[in-house]
Amino acid sequence: MRRRDFLRRTAAFTAATALLPAARASGQSDPEGYDVIVVGAGPAGCIAARRLVDRFPDKAILLVEAGGPTTAEVGGHDFPPYDTQATIFDVPGEYQNIAFQPKGEPYKQKETPFTYQGVGYGGNSAFNGMLFQAAPPFDFDNAWPWPWHYRNLRPYIDGVRQVLHISTTPSTDGLFYNAGASEIVGDIYAASGFRHVDTSVLGSLGDRYFSRAYVVSRDGLRGGPVHSYLAGIVDGGGQSTRPNFTVLSFAKVERIIFDSLHPHRAVGITYVPAQAADADPTFVPLKEGGRIVLAGGALMTPRLLLLSGIGPVARHDEIFPDGFSVPFHIDNPAIGTSLFDHVGASVTYEYTGTTPPFDAYHYGDYAANAADCTKYAASRSGPYAQYGPVSVMQYFLNPLGNLGLRRHGQPNVEIFVNPFGSGPPGGPYNGPHNFSAFAMLLRPRARGLIAIGADTFVKYPPIYLTRPDDLRLMARAIQNLIFLYRKSPHLTLAFGPGGQSHPNLNPERLRDVEEYVAAGDPLQNVFFTRLIMNHWGGTCPLGWGWNGAVDPWTLRVKGTRNIHVIDASLHPAPLSAHPVATIMVVAEKASDVLTRQLRES
Repeated sequence: MRRRDFLRRTAAFTAATALLPAARASGQSDPEGYDVIVVGAGPAGCIAARRLVDRFPDKAILLVEAGGPTTAEVGGHDFPPYDTQATIFDVPGEYQNIAFQPKGEPYKQKETPFTYQGVGYGGNSAFNGMLFQAAPPFDFDNAWPWPWHYRNLRPYIDGVRQVLHISTTPSTDGLFYNAGASEIVGDIYAASGFRHVDTSVLGSLGDRYFSRAYVVSRDGLRGGPVHSYLAGIVDGGGQSTRPNFTVLSFAKVERIIFDSLHPHRAVGITYVPAQAADADPTFVPLKEGGRIVLAGGALMTPRLLLLSGIGPVARHDEIFPDGFSVPFHIDNPAIGTSLFDHVGASVTYEYTGTTPPFDAYHYGDYAANAADCTKYAASRSGPYAQYGPVSVMQYFLNPLGNLGLRRHGQPNVEIFVNPFGSGPPGGPYNGPHNFSAFAMLLRPRARGLIAIGADTFVKYPPIYLTRPDDLRLMARAIQNLIFLYRKSPHLTLAFGPGGQSHPNLNPERLRDVEEYVAAGDPLQNVFFTRLIMNHWGGTCPLGWGWNGAVDPWTLRVKGTRNIHVIDASLHPAPLSAHPVATIMVVAEKASDVLTRQLRES
């Protein structure tokens, strides 16, 4: 939206508060207010809503979500052409056809235009590859405040694993599909001294290991927080099944509103219907003693706080660099100032062997995959039951080049493999025998600031290989990957330094590989470096004093009395793992923290 529109809608707040009985998007808001308003139905919001609804039948709880139903069991109806019972959010293989693809456009978070963030029940857990990796003790014990160390979280890790079904073979027939690329690289890893382990729980595994991808599934369908938590309190139409619970879908929260006499206490939120973004905002009140729980994700949660007047006063002009401005009436120096993400770079290979057999698999080619589509619809088995990442490997790469040094035995690089190439299907790097390998830095050092443009959208953060040490480490990771895969006589580098795409770059020279990973633009429609992983964190970090935005004991945003954060914004440092498991674990513990406070109030 433009600045004048935001100001108009802010001015309209007084009028909006007079319209409490009309508070409705999809689901009816209670004009008398709520004891708890949960903002965001992503993994954290699903878990917190379920736990609080179960534990407090006498309290009114509202879940507000910018999108709507996704999976069929909670009212989703976006079915692929081959199935009338499972939506594109139910079919594991369909996730490759959503993010950054035409199918995904209706579900894209418009306020983060530089990447794909999804809206809808389950948030990004309904759109991603559901790779489950519980982060190791090192991550928590060296970066998180004491109440959130590994020994505090281990019971919640075990609890989440009991709730979910985690497997490398999500197909109902128990077979591992699209196995060729995994077997090819697995043979290389094993011959190079990497251990084959269970990577669903990391820690004490050494510093060189690999596995197939451990994913969350159920009966050949996507599993996760929607099925395991939200579906227990939401019906097949997307609405609440509990008298103390309301779901307000297709509603974009615009502001947190504060008491004019007690400016640190929130009294409610305003929202607009997602399909009518120019509408005046509607006010939804909190009851006396009520709380707001933010679960919108590590980009949208700080955005809401900043637009509501909570942020680092000293950095106000950096956060609003385009002239648009919201004054901060609550000074919280840590909000939005330490944004991080994992960063990736990729190469593409062509396989020329026959043992093991390998054919690339393009999930969007329904005509070529007609038999597989029919098989999936009939039995929930086959390639469409298999998520895209088929292999993961982690290892420690010393950024100083001394391979004898091991930092606590903790990997800092992951290599994951997809069973298809790069660029448009049928293109020179996405043919019948191509697969792609991605190097991801698990501990990047770059940090950025959440900046909000004149349209109130989050601006692209310059954190992707912008530090020389991150750039050098990525160059070494890509170089090592090329050297490692040379051990197979049947792999030909198609896209990468020294390959068909970059014949003038010599992978033997590190400076040439640095040139490759330092590139800023795609080549021949292939995005191959400075890749956004959507593993955000650090924007409302847990911490003591001014080092943290959120109090570790209460999860309350510092400077406020009744606003809490429970999502990935809390993570103080990058995880050496894909984050969805940790987000769910933190949400379970956060639900206990909130439960204790609600019982004491």
